[in-house]
Amino acid sequence: MKKGLIFIGISLFTIYIFGRIFVFDFYSVPTGAMQNSIIVGDYFFASKKLGFSLGDLKRGDILNFHYPGNPDKPDNYGGYERFPQIADRKIYIKRCVGIAGDVIESRNTDIYINGKLTVNPPNSQKYHKIECNSNVNPDIFKKLGIMLRGQSSEAGKYYYDINATESALAELRKYDFVTNVYPEIIEAGDSETPFRSFPYSNNNIFNNRDNFGPFTVPKKGMKITLDERNIAYYKNVITLFDHNEKAEYKDGKIFIDGKQITEYTFNQDYYFMMGDNRYESDDSRYWGFVPADHIVGKAVFIWMSIDTDGSFFNKIRWNRLFSLIK
Repeated sequence: MKKGLIFIGISLFTIYIFGRIFVFDFYSVPTGAMQNSIIVGDYFFASKKLGFSLGDLKRGDILNFHYPGNPDKPDNYGGYERFPQIADRKIYIKRCVGIAGDVIESRNTDIYINGKLTVNPPNSQKYHKIECNSNVNPDIFKKLGIMLRGQSSEAGKYYYDINATESALAELRKYDFVTNVYPEIIEAGDSETPFRSFPYSNNNIFNNRDNFGPFTVPKKGMKITLDERNIAYYKNVITLFDHNEKAEYKDGKIFIDGKQITEYTFNQDYYFMMGDNRYESDDSRYWGFVPADHIVGKAVFIWMSIDTDGSFFNKIRWNRLFSLIK
């Protein structure tokens, strides 16, 4: 009996160690960029690269990856500028919106892949302003899981700035005191918005948070002509992430081994990532594509969730334990 228990214990420990090394790892959620899908305080398992093939990655997967960074938008978040080694770069978690070879476009926050409108993740959130003919009880927002960002009143009308899912908005519209719902959308081509998105180096391309593209996510073996537009989108990929030791961007041109190139073939696949909390996520809209060699794993399921603001007996979100990540 005793020997049997020892054998079982050793076996489970061996499986655990093997799994940690080759199959999965533990991660936590530090920010609200994926709020509702996975939330701050969630602890989850993610499969490692050795536990899946990059060919298995598909649109809609929630992925862990090392943050690549963007020289046109320097920051302190731990990209290539701070950490030359990929493994040392900060780990982000986002939803894969576009895979290698996809043509991506955003029209007034609606995402199109290869010309087809995509369905938003069920828990994705966006900013709206609602107009009401009376004050709204804050408990209604809380009940619907809506975040109140601000409020004002004018000429007998009450206005609330909110961050909400589509399902919460649908429920909110059922209340007779709600007279209008306005999405907060930055117009296409707005050159003055503080929410401009990449590329930043071309003054003829004015992408922003809500309207960008179309452009193609780089794919291994894909060949492009290096015209002005393509240089703007892909110069950082070519010079920093595509395994070219002596590549540089200079005077609007790209050079490899000291020679200007006018065409280029990509050496690896790339991905386009976005947070489900669309207006509170630092993602591919702002810093570009994620190289295949930066992918760490796929988020699988939540094994623990802790509410740091909860009372002593309500610290653990029991309803989230061992739930699959979708």
